[in-house]
Amino acid sequence: MGAMNMDTDFLRKRIAQTKQDIFPLDRLLPLETVYAIFAEHYAKEPNKSIFFHDRKYQRLREGYIGLFVAASLWDISGKPHFIVFPEKPDNDLYFAYQLNETQMGVYEFDVKEFTDHSPFFEDFVAKSIAPKIGVYNIVITTYRNVGEREAKCLIDLLQKENTSRQIWLLGAPTENDESPDVSRVSVIGKDGLAYDRVINLSDWLNKTRPITVFHDVLRLKYPPSSGT
Repeated sequence: MGAMNMDTDFLRKRIAQTKQDIFPLDRLLPLETVYAIFAEHYAKEPNKSIFFHDRKYQRLREGYIGLFVAASLWDISGKPHFIVFPEKPDNDLYFAYQLNETQMGVYEFDVKEFTDHSPFFEDFVAKSIAPKIGVYNIVITTYRNVGEREAKCLIDLLQKENTSRQIWLLGAPTENDESPDVSRVSVIGKDGLAYDRVINLSDWLNKTRPITVFHDVLRLKYPPSSGT
């Protein structure tokens, strides 16, 4: 990162100007930082089911979901990925990685939740996914069973749009698995299932690492391809 080369006064100004919405906004965050902030709030909430459904926790859920997406991107590419929470509400998350000495590669994601209150999956896809898929990659966290029929619905959409964007599906590996550190991550592209793995966050971050926020001025380079 380039923070060590920045003028001290400029760096202090950057730190002072940092805006927060649970997480620091428009700053490069290691997975450990996002996890630590999530864990702190999670520990304070006695009713964990409220945490996963209450609207006031939406940004915190986005950070939690982002941890699994970042870990899967790291696994797929072999490069550590960082999380950026943009201040502007255009999309929910950026995932950035070191592209070269001066630039970070970045992917834009929108987060959707398929809950017990969502309509039938096909209607959910038509209303919440189809309008976004040409603009962002999508991550869907699922609180209901999602199988081959739902996966085919997503593949059909991607083929119809003829896009290289991809859709991440996150859900519990088994019906009885309640560990917050573990999730099955499936990535679907227009050619079908591109990635499928159970991610344990303990394998991808060092929980003893102190909270770190990189205050570099991010020079983001968007890939020529719209997907990953």
